[in-house]
Amino acid sequence: NLSMINVRINRETALAMNQTFINKQPDFQREYEAWDDKLKTRFVETMLTGRAMNPIWTILNSEENTEEILDGMHRITTATDFLNNKFKLNERYLTCEQYKKYNKKTFSDFDPDDQSKIRNYNFIFNNLDSSYRTDISKRKDMYEILNRSSKTLNDFEFNKVLYNPFYEIISEYKEKFNKFLKKTDKRGEIEMEIISFIVLSNNLPKSWGSINSMIDRFLKIDIGETEEDVNLFLQNIQEIRNKLDLICKITSRLKDERFF
Repeated sequence: NLSMINVRINRETALAMNQTFINKQPDFQREYEAWDDKLKTRFVETMLTGRAMNPIWTILNSEENTEEILDGMHRITTATDFLNNKFKLNERYLTCEQYKKYNKKTFSDFDPDDQSKIRNYNFIFNNLDSSYRTDISKRKDMYEILNRSSKTLNDFEFNKVLYNPFYEIISEYKEKFNKFLKKTDKRGEIEMEIISFIVLSNNLPKSWGSINSMIDRFLKIDIGETEEDVNLFLQNIQEIRNKLDLICKITSRLKDERFF
């Protein structure tokens, strides 16, 4: 549990209690970069609610009889930092109403029951043998397996949980738009192009950074960030359909005239 991990990441305390020292930042580990408020707050909420997380992977250092963290350094550091009152939670990023009372609170400000949840949150440790310490290629392969064995979700895939009703309407226009776009239909590529058409057909601000930032603003501000917001937006979906129909006609005409 976290309390024992907190003991074991301190070399002298671990030795005094006859525990194996956990070196959270061995020489092969990348530098620790503190997470932002959102990541830290959501991580603490994970512990409060008892949600499971990926295992921590360590390697045995047989020369020093220690365990060195290969994967999970940021999680262990963030968890122990919170236990030691090094940062406060941000209510804005808490999803459970019952924990919003801990806005701008440290661990010591928690109710005893919730403090106990944090102290006793169990991390799963997978321990690799010392060959991963001496064989750099073997260690590199394992790190790649742990961190690159699956594709990171792109913005379209990540947002699909919330915006799927809107995406479904957009997808009805994929065939028409792709006569003009000629893009590969994968991972929401065509849908995001169609959304960019919608965004650029709106009243644009005097200055803006990129299409992606405009799309992000459209999704969060114009459509909203809750299921209720999305449903409310979709009440005016005929306006979106009319706009898409018009854009299709324009792009079709421009294509026929060999404008591009």
